[in-house]
Amino acid sequence: MQNRGIEPRRREGAKARRHKEYNIYFSPSRLRAFAVVQRSLVRRAFRCHYHVLLVLSLAMMLGCAPSSSRAASVPNDPLYPVQAWTRTVNLEAAWAITTGSPRAVIAVLDTGVDATLPDLAGRVLPGYDATSGGTDTTDRSANRHGTTVALIAAGRGNDGVGGAGVAWGAQVLPVRCLDAEGNGTANTVADGVHWAVDHGATVINLSVTAANAPFALVLSQQLAYAHDKHIPVVVAAGEGRDAITYPANDANVITVGATDASGATATTIIADFSPRRVKTDLLAPGVDIAVASAFGRSGEGTRGTGTSFSSAIVAGTIALMQSARADLRPEDVRDILMRTARSVAGSVTGQLDAGKALGAVLTLPTPLPALPAPAYRVTYDRNDAPVHTGGAARGYTWGPETRADLIEPYAESADAQRHVWYFDKGRLEQNDRASGEVTSGLLVTEMVTGRIQTGRDQFVPRDAATVPVVGDFAASQAMQATLSVSYATLGAVRQLPPRPSGTPITESLAPNSSRTVAPQTTTYGVTTGPFVRETNHAVASVFTDYLNSTGTVRTTGGQTVSARLFDPPYFVVGLPITEAYWVTAMVGGKSKTVLVQAFERRVLTYTPDNPEGFRVEMGNVGLHYLAWRYG
Repeated sequence: MQNRGIEPRRREGAKARRHKEYNIYFSPSRLRAFAVVQRSLVRRAFRCHYHVLLVLSLAMMLGCAPSSSRAASVPNDPLYPVQAWTRTVNLEAAWAITTGSPRAVIAVLDTGVDATLPDLAGRVLPGYDATSGGTDTTDRSANRHGTTVALIAAGRGNDGVGGAGVAWGAQVLPVRCLDAEGNGTANTVADGVHWAVDHGATVINLSVTAANAPFALVLSQQLAYAHDKHIPVVVAAGEGRDAITYPANDANVITVGATDASGATATTIIADFSPRRVKTDLLAPGVDIAVASAFGRSGEGTRGTGTSFSSAIVAGTIALMQSARADLRPEDVRDILMRTARSVAGSVTGQLDAGKALGAVLTLPTPLPALPAPAYRVTYDRNDAPVHTGGAARGYTWGPETRADLIEPYAESADAQRHVWYFDKGRLEQNDRASGEVTSGLLVTEMVTGRIQTGRDQFVPRDAATVPVVGDFAASQAMQATLSVSYATLGAVRQLPPRPSGTPITESLAPNSSRTVAPQTTTYGVTTGPFVRETNHAVASVFTDYLNSTGTVRTTGGQTVSARLFDPPYFVVGLPITEAYWVTAMVGGKSKTVLVQAFERRVLTYTPDNPEGFRVEMGNVGLHYLAWRYG
């Protein structure tokens, strides 16, 4: 999103941040060779593709193959007659406008690319091997997955050889982030994204899916980096009707599902394997996608099935759009692709129409209009813009930057999905994009009760979070069993009665939920404050003072004024769901005594020996929730 206020750590590159290794693999796809010239070989393929290859055979016998005298938008490649997917997405209309420019550079993050193939020769730039840190990007995978993706996106057309890709004149930037078996990690993919952005990519194709996690922070940060640099990232939706995959559900990417027109009636429908529950921005053909042989075999082609190849078609189309207009931003690209898409029976998501998309590019004004601010911006900026710019000496309400920008399931939202933004301290969510309203998530309630909310009255059960509530995150994890109070610990004391108003708070809470009196805490002078009838808990005096405090805020008009930080007081944090307790936590590498209290949306902490302005702070609930929900 624009104006993120990104800190330098996002720009350091993925290698500096080795997070938990999530397995990544290319979206399951099927590749097989078929003959395109020799009649005897065509006959042997009839059982699989009779109606397609028989037409090709007859065309050859009757001398009806495309000739050089036909319009330039109809390529003369021998394989082109069986590349039905090009007609499905109206590519000939797009080619009448442009067949691609060398300034459009498609980064293919995959198993590598064979740069020696006739349809790719001279068009593959020096690349990067993120699996080793080297420069060898040779595709050694058994099915030449990365090479097939490159041929679909940018195979040379109208040269009388092989087949036609989408953007004939574009260049390919190979980035090997998967091994020969198609396996990799979130770190290698993230490293590849960062490298591609910094080395000239204008669009990135990611036909990969996380194998064991629906989210990976290290990759999310690099997808945001690409977006901030105005580089569209196209991602395959994955395979499996009920699959919820990452990075497909990241809001900073264009997610592509697959269509199938191979049935007896040739009616375009969503492919059976294309996910229904993941965020999908666009559909494109994904069954029997014919291209030149990825193995360089003369007289043969390759047919691919999977969303990997749907994604490649869209990435190539974006390269055509960029060839027609170089200043397109990811928001412009997504908007054009979605509003020019053709309707697909039984789907709210449309199928790519490359011709209409290129036509729409030509109608854009110059200069392009300013992009609207992200929906969360006004809510975020009120308290945290002054902190971020140094105009207010206090802790963040949300955090210095977005940690993740995702689409998550929510029953009452359009398409049963909502847009959410995670920060260190919490989450902002937009349940209804049409209204523009942004609310704050009930993250603490979910972690304490062990229920993920996926609708107004819908929940997915999960064990209560054992993530530490306060303190240095990594250190607290290491000492979880002996020192750190978790959200599950708070859940165990949630039903205890409130303390009388004005009572000194001296009760200490241990990780096993046992409570003892800590007499030394009386010196801090913290007492029980107002009682909240709705949740049957009282708020500690220091937190009451904080929630009613004033400070420097930014108005919706961009003015800096002094006003109440929270109006009404419980708007950001929600109502209290526990009493306040003293706990021991590692803060800045030192053992400290900290007062904590859980509210519906946040945890508030009070560290007596912190500097003024930072004694009461919001806990890192957003980070904790990401760790709990996504691992």
